[in-house]
Amino acid sequence: MTTMLPPARDLPPGRHVRIRARLERSIHRRRLGMRFGTMATALAAVVTAVMLVLPEQPAGEYWSTRPTIPGLSEQQADDIEEGCRKASGTPARPVLRRYHQDAAGTFALLYTPTDALACDLTTPGSYFSNRYLPGRKGFDTRWLNGHFSIDYQNQTSGDRARRPGSQTVAGRVDSEVKRMTWSVLGKTVEAEISDGTFVARLLWPADWDHPGNQDPREALRAYDAEGKVLGDTLLDLSWCYVDPENNVVSGWFDAKPALDDCKPARPWR
Repeated sequence: MTTMLPPARDLPPGRHVRIRARLERSIHRRRLGMRFGTMATALAAVVTAVMLVLPEQPAGEYWSTRPTIPGLSEQQADDIEEGCRKASGTPARPVLRRYHQDAAGTFALLYTPTDALACDLTTPGSYFSNRYLPGRKGFDTRWLNGHFSIDYQNQTSGDRARRPGSQTVAGRVDSEVKRMTWSVLGKTVEAEISDGTFVARLLWPADWDHPGNQDPREALRAYDAEGKVLGDTLLDLSWCYVDPENNVVSGWFDAKPALDDCKPARPWR
């Protein structure tokens, strides 16, 4: 019997990602004074060798800072926040973080401490809230699923008269993300990044009908200033993320996942 980890090439697809997550949490648990057996000690040694570092705590309530949004007055931003609050029924007033307008319409991206909202301003009263997604039962705006989090994704058929069809993905990024691309249905578009959020939207002809099935090659990729890939949804098989106290902040479905299969969340700043 051996306590040596097999090389990544011998592991099933995605398994080395989960092992890495276990190693990162091993360091955190050691700092809390918890005791480990021989295997844990071996794992900690491997982690030390590759010099993994746990993310810091979030710097305050970053979600609550409304950025200056070009083309909108303070009163208009206030009206959007209040209108989306009433439409969604959120207990806390959401803060407007993103305003996007193009041929397919206008939507706003807003946040509360525990929710992400996307309000369709072209169709008053229409909104999306991730509070109703089963995988977001422990959602905490302070944390990201890695370097970025997808908080809203939607596709709409064209109306055959005025508006084109569209596919949209939006969410939050940390300060290391400088560029993002979204590839779906054979097309790739650059995401717009500003003030800790991103939006990527593909426009289709007015007679386009969105497909019923998800594109298996769809991928959202994030890059740093040097072009290094920080995250790729096509390769990351993990759906569960935890904060340093092992609270699940994303990926909690009908039952709590095994924490050893979760990855460490990163602070949104």
